[in-house]
Amino acid sequence: MSSCLTCVQVLNIMVLLGFMLNYALRVNLTIAIVEMIYDDNDNHTAALNITFGPHNVTEHPEHIEQTRYHWDTKQKNHLLGCFFWGYVLTELPGGRLAEIIGARRVFGYSTLLASILTLLTPGSAALGFGWIVAVRVLLGFLLGATWPAILPMASKWIPPMDRSKFMSNMMASSLGAAMTMPICGFLIAHFGWESAFYFTGIIGVMWSVAWFAVVYDTPGQHPRISETERNYLMKALPQDNNSKGHIPVPWRKMLLSPPVWAIIITHGASVFGYFTVVNQLPSYIESILHFNIKHVSFSFIFIYLWSTVVTTVNAEHMVKIEWSMDLLFSYYVPRQLRKFYKNLGLEGTILCYKSENVSKSKTKIEFNVHNYFRPSCYVDFH
Repeated sequence: MSSCLTCVQVLNIMVLLGFMLNYALRVNLTIAIVEMIYDDNDNHTAALNITFGPHNVTEHPEHIEQTRYHWDTKQKNHLLGCFFWGYVLTELPGGRLAEIIGARRVFGYSTLLASILTLLTPGSAALGFGWIVAVRVLLGFLLGATWPAILPMASKWIPPMDRSKFMSNMMASSLGAAMTMPICGFLIAHFGWESAFYFTGIIGVMWSVAWFAVVYDTPGQHPRISETERNYLMKALPQDNNSKGHIPVPWRKMLLSPPVWAIIITHGASVFGYFTVVNQLPSYIESILHFNIKHVSFSFIFIYLWSTVVTTVNAEHMVKIEWSMDLLFSYYVPRQLRKFYKNLGLEGTILCYKSENVSKSKTKIEFNVHNYFRPSCYVDFH
């Protein structure tokens, strides 16, 4: 590898970019759907109806012709939510599969295939509503395996004292949404909603090629790692790098463990609320607050950037406190600190959900406050 970057640093960069892309591939529809659906009550764009049939072609002030579909609210919500039908199916198998065949393959091929499906999304929409739903379900199925797949790789590459920073890269994936929303908003306004899928899909294919070129499952497999870095990692992670077998999973004990179910329920509730906001916020801003597509996209920049900053700062802050408390007291105090952060995130977001309204200025403030509390739900994973 280049003398400027170690293999671990390259891995951190690729993981950060990979999870940014992960978000981009899932949220592109939430911004594009604002322009995909024909709204008879739409009065904030000067759209001229051109043709009739199962869908309409509309002409905007920029003289762009693009296809719009006659999907009702129920179909729209199904389309926004069907991603998670497939997503939940691979959360558990994805991690186990990565342990068996390697995280490089699971993470890389899942992202590559998801990128190809993204490129096919406009065509599937033209074929019919059922086709685009099927594509989104399969997209969720593929991307659902990526998050758990990266953890086995972390155990082989990242020393314990550095894993908090590595996890911060994963949780900083909101940067992907922060960048995707304004870029896609610009592309949609000037080139049509199809461009949002083509752009994110092409970026995904390019990232996948780079991933397979520079990332390997273990330091021992990497052909370009320096001897100094390899020896350091082998000493820091002797069991992870030298073990050849797979430790059996105590499924029965896990399924009967109250703490496991407490984590599943609390995290599931947190994720449900968050992705409800992610899916519905563009339509809410466009339909209720009556912002146009550019305002919808740029409204997300500060929301997601703020989320990324809070995630990183809270994680680093908590880890430093834990190390000092662990030395001075016992494991009990850091454990309580993690519970405090989780409750802070859950209860804070509940207050924001209850106070949302149709005031433009108040809504912006509430969503930013929401994104201050929400990242606290995730720092207990470090």
